[in-house]
Amino acid sequence: MKFVRSVSNQSVAQRISDDPQSRLAVEIIQRLRSEGHISYLAGGCVRDALLGRTPKDYDVATDARPEQIRKLFGFHRTLAIGAAFGVISVCSESQQKESPVEVATFRCDGIYSDGRRPDAVEFSSPAADAQRRDFTINGLFFDPASAEVIDFVGGLVDLTQCCIRAIGDAKSRFSEDKLRLLRAVRFATTYGFEIEEETKRAICQHAAEVTVCSGERIGAEMRRLLSSPNAGRGIQILHECRLAIPIMPQVGKGLKAASERDQLVRRLERMETSALPPRLALLALVSGQKSHVALAELAERWKLTNHECDASHAALNSYPILLNAHRLGWSQLQPLLIQRYVNAAVELARTMTIEFREGARGLERVEEALLFPTEQLNPPPLLTGDDLKRLGYRPGPSFKVILEGARAAQLDGKVQNRAQAEEWLAEHWLSERRGPERRGRGEQ
Repeated sequence: MKFVRSVSNQSVAQRISDDPQSRLAVEIIQRLRSEGHISYLAGGCVRDALLGRTPKDYDVATDARPEQIRKLFGFHRTLAIGAAFGVISVCSESQQKESPVEVATFRCDGIYSDGRRPDAVEFSSPAADAQRRDFTINGLFFDPASAEVIDFVGGLVDLTQCCIRAIGDAKSRFSEDKLRLLRAVRFATTYGFEIEEETKRAICQHAAEVTVCSGERIGAEMRRLLSSPNAGRGIQILHECRLAIPIMPQVGKGLKAASERDQLVRRLERMETSALPPRLALLALVSGQKSHVALAELAERWKLTNHECDASHAALNSYPILLNAHRLGWSQLQPLLIQRYVNAAVELARTMTIEFREGARGLERVEEALLFPTEQLNPPPLLTGDDLKRLGYRPGPSFKVILEGARAAQLDGKVQNRAQAEEWLAEHWLSERRGPERRGRGEQ
């Protein structure tokens, strides 16, 4: 049954018209309408606008066929990458500042034999198009001209009741696209909604099938879940829906223990940053001494970037040392504070301070040191490899040891200028120097 609701110009319509990102989508709708086509804003942008959020992007749904859309806007402004599914991307006339808008023909989907995309589509009506979508809150249309929400699936009620509900038969929706299992949890997490009981039961029954999805798609959903302020609750829902072990086996096994699960939720709630690396490190810590193994597993399964992997491992390695910074000499602490991923380590240490008796003292020293000017935090070394050669030292493996010792002496204040550094060198490493008296016959 179709339900149309008029919306105050001060709410959704105003919010959309005030958003510069909506301009191209609204222009596309107006152009399609001028040619006699039905066209609406569709899906997530309508959901977010109704929730008082600024949409990330805007999609258009229409009864115009792909070939009609391309003819109307011109081949120079359209991309047919999704044409097999009735989707044409329309670019702005300048094709510079604005992202393309996806314009999709109302359709029914055929069988999803790969658990991801329909094998074929059939063009249809707005009502049928709404029925093929995943959750009721994503099945809404909005007419910017009349400021009306068009609801064929009960999405308005579910938005009001903060409910994630599959459209139609939940099992059918999840069998079509397995990623919907995880998307339900992500939506519940980011919006603070509850998953409707029948939908939740279907997720539990089909949870193991989520592994059909590519690591890239799973990783994209988990990034958004973990960056949410409600990430702790999201982890709890993943466990309840039996999705934790399929998407992250090492971590999921650790979450079976209520104490470990509750501890992770508390840690995520305490973490002030939404950055991914320290949050990945928190997940890995659930696995105890196998934390680096768990992190490597997440990297492989979710196709994490090199930056995400390196920063997460650095956080795991460094945070215990930072919590004990008040006990360390400056030459021990300083190298950690100038490393590339120090921010991830500091964020993790800050979250963990409550669980370490003297962690706050160590973190206080770290945070004070990070405010030092560059010349104090990381002064140029007093001795270099070229200096050692000039002074007659033999190049070789010992160079690294000598330079590290000289750097430590400098940072700890034992030497404060070049002359003192050379004196220290002569005192500690004279045996490594190659003087005239040590040359062989071949060097005479």
